[in-house]
Amino acid sequence: MRLTEGTIHLLCLVLIVMGVVAPLDSDANPMSPQVVTPTLTRVEPDNDTITGGATVQIIGENFQDGATVTIGGNAVSNVIFVSPTELMVEVPAGSAGSTDVVVTNPDGNSDTLVDGFTYTPESSPYDVTQDGAINILDLVRTASQLGETGEGLSGDVNEDGVVNILDLVAVANQFSQG
Repeated sequence: MRLTEGTIHLLCLVLIVMGVVAPLDSDANPMSPQVVTPTLTRVEPDNDTITGGATVQIIGENFQDGATVTIGGNAVSNVIFVSPTELMVEVPAGSAGSTDVVVTNPDGNSDTLVDGFTYTPESSPYDVTQDGAINILDLVRTASQLGETGEGLSGDVNEDGVVNILDLVAVANQFSQG
C-alpha cells in the first residue's frame, strides 16, 4: 500500500488531535513527529492513610491512554485514562510521609511530582481524642462517657454500643503499652 502525502498529513493531524504527538514547527519533518512528555500539576486529594484505597485524580498534561503510575515507588494497579489532562487511580498502600508521584506514558516518557502525595498513619480506636497519641487524655475521655449508650461514642472502643469498664480497661492497656 502506498501512502500519499495527503494521507500522511491527515494521519499526523489525527495523532495530534488525539494527543499522541505534539504539533511540529514549520521547519520540522512531518515524517518524524515529536514525542510528548507528560507534565504533572497536582493530585486531588493529595493524601490518604498508609493502607491506601482512596480514589484520586492526577491532573496535568499530555497523558496517554495506557500510562502507568507509581506513588511512593508503589505501582498503581488500576489507572483509568480520563483525558490527556486527567488520570484516575486507586492509591496503593504506602509508608507514612510525603512521597513522589510518577506518571509514565506508554512511549516511556515520564514526569515526577516531587512530594506530590502524603500518606498519613492509620488512626487507632484507642486514640479516643484523635490527637495521634494514646495517653491519659484518652482515659479521661472514656471515663467521662461511662454508662453512655448509642453509636459513634468515641469511648466505645469495642463498639458494643455502650461505654463501660471494658472500654476503659482496653484504653488503659493500650496506654500502658505505649
